Amino acid sequence: MIINIFFSFSEKDDRSGDLTYFSRVLANEMQLLLREQPEEFYGHRFHLSTELYESLDSAELLVVFLSPNFFDSEQCKAEVRHFLNRADLANPLDHVIPIYYSECGLLGSQLHSEYPFAKQLSENCIDWRRYRSVDLTEQTVRETISLIAQQTVTKLDFSIKRKRISQSASDIGRIEEVVGEIELILSEIQARVASAKERSVFRRLFHVEVVRRVLKAAQEEIQQLTGPTNEYRQNLSLQESFVVRAGAIFEEASKAYAISVDRYSEFWVDERQRSKAQRYTERQPDNTKRLFVFSSVESAHQYRNVMSAHNRHYGKDGAVFFCSQKKYHDFLLNSFSKESLSKNKLHERDFGILVFNDDIGEELYLATLSRTTLECQKLIRPLKYQTELMNHFDHLKEHLVSGAMHETGIVKWSDEFTENDSIWGRMLKSVFDIDEAEEQSILHGSVHHLVFLSKSVNGSELEKLVNNVLRPKLLALKHMSSAEPLLEDLWFGTRSQVVETLSVVDGRHQGALKTNNEFIENFPHCLIMKLRDIESLKAYYEDTTHSEVRQEVYQLYDQEISNLYDILTSNEELSEDQRSSLYSAVEERANRIIIRADYTQENYVKYIVKTPSPPFDVH
Repeated sequence: MIINIFFSFSEKDDRSGDLTYFSRVLANEMQLLLREQPEEFYGHRFHLSTELYESLDSAELLVVFLSPNFFDSEQCKAEVRHFLNRADLANPLDHVIPIYYSECGLLGSQLHSEYPFAKQLSENCIDWRRYRSVDLTEQTVRETISLIAQQTVTKLDFSIKRKRISQSASDIGRIEEVVGEIELILSEIQARVASAKERSVFRRLFHVEVVRRVLKAAQEEIQQLTGPTNEYRQNLSLQESFVVRAGAIFEEASKAYAISVDRYSEFWVDERQRSKAQRYTERQPDNTKRLFVFSSVESAHQYRNVMSAHNRHYGKDGAVFFCSQKKYHDFLLNSFSKESLSKNKLHERDFGILVFNDDIGEELYLATLSRTTLECQKLIRPLKYQTELMNHFDHLKEHLVSGAMHETGIVKWSDEFTENDSIWGRMLKSVFDIDEAEEQSILHGSVHHLVFLSKSVNGSELEKLVNNVLRPKLLALKHMSSAEPLLEDLWFGTRSQVVETLSVVDGRHQGALKTNNEFIENFPHCLIMKLRDIESLKAYYEDTTHSEVRQEVYQLYDQEISNLYDILTSNEELSEDQRSSLYSAVEERANRIIIRADYTQENYVKYIVKTPSPPFDVH
């Protein structure tokens, strides 16, 4: 059983990190006793919010560290009051571990009259005051924490057992009621399927096969709910529902023409659904022709093994194609009327045209998957766009060479795409129209611009300047060509006392980690800006508004720089070379208080291709 522990203490008492360390040691000791790692929640990380109260409601245990700072904190007091008022706990006090951390008059009547819950907590508190000056790594302290853990687990176990005893009688009655309902549901399902069989309703067997698979999925979920553990996890996505049902529909077809758009068919590369997606692929008809549509280079590479497996399964009699989202959209516009696109919403869903050809005759069904719905309907006769799509796929199958790109931008899969990274990389560039100039832009995509400022800069003044000047002016900067914002994000932070005194250790070896060094001590303030690409960074550097903002920052902290700016702005007779030399002097002087650093990811396509795609295989 996983135990959720909520630790409540004032952040002011944890400036040295002692309370966080104490809490983790206590949780680790409880892990040894429970044989399962408890889930830890820390109140000061939430602030007063819905998430805070949800965490309190999910906790089996509340550990409070009582101190003057605790009683001065409205949040700490709110946490205790909320927990003690929980209706789902027979006696919430049985689930509270009060630790008297520092002198606050907890045992006196004055505090009890001001805060009634203080009297309740004082009656069974653990007095830690004598250990406050002792190193938490001392053997006696660790033994005391271990003892607290033993008492806590014993108390918690007793409370849970008492709750179970009080509920057992009503629980048994409810379980018997559910068993009876299940028997009625199963009887009705059996009767309906038998009646449908007698009336020859199952013209296509996939109807009854979907019934079987839905029941099988329900059986697997029920097995989890009635298993030996108290864990319950179920994938509720439409993708999961689709995989459960669609295999039965596709399996019976003799031919399939399908479109899989990465925004909708995410199950192919979802690790949680991989085994079901692989079985679904194995049920595809041998004569399947499927077009995969991708929104990005990264997405296409994610599907590399998926497309390879599809090609091995049905590529001999069918075919696997792929293209970019843009080429797919252009293909639809060139192949079908705008009215047809709008009416059938082809660009907003996956769809497949399934051909059933057997003793019954030939029938066509249309299966569609949007972000919300799976539909399968029989076609009395195919619409014009459906006929044209099937003909086009048949044409590509017969006339397009493996590994080649059609004039529409659609590529026919080749085994070389799996075996050769260079060939695969070149094809990705072609599919997404990445020429050398554009690649250089992409190669330097998602640029991060960092600015470190000296400790000589007043932190509070700088924070005001950032919030009142830098943030509004810099975030308002636009690309001259597109009017898009130059900055995607701007963040400012400084090394506060809490961070400077933070004490942390390696998770495995418990050795102290160094979180301070000479550079960050000298440059404790940091601005981080995210830009789309290297061109945006260059435009940001050279923007005139940015130049004005830069001057405000420089002049605030260095009088000599201010003097240089006075010369630059008051003397219109300066030559271009003189202005350039004077500004170089400004930058030289500013380098004492500010350091810039720009970072970007290089070798974009090569990097992506070298990254392993998720495994995917069929038998």
